[in-house]
Amino acid sequence: MSQENVEIVRRVFAEMERGNFSIPQFFDPGVRVKWLDAVGAESETVGLQAMGQFMTDWLEVAEDMVLAAERIIDAGDQVVVFSVWRG
Repeated sequence: MSQENVEIVRRVFAEMERGNFSIPQFFDPGVRVKWLDAVGAESETVGLQAMGQFMTDWLEVAEDMVLAAERIIDAGDQVVVFSVWRG
């Protein structure tokens, strides 16, 4: 099951790198994201549409900004991702 989860995370990051943040096949429609204070905006979004819109709006301010997974680790029942913003 864990390798399956790693592959799911890889596919999520591949979609995000293409600028697709509304990916219902990977997220629950009621997904809740608590954003870091560093993003300087809302502290939380609820729902797939809100998450996708937040990411799209936030990334519009920077040309060619992309979130990329540099390392994805199988950690048993969890997946750990080391990621970086590039732009």
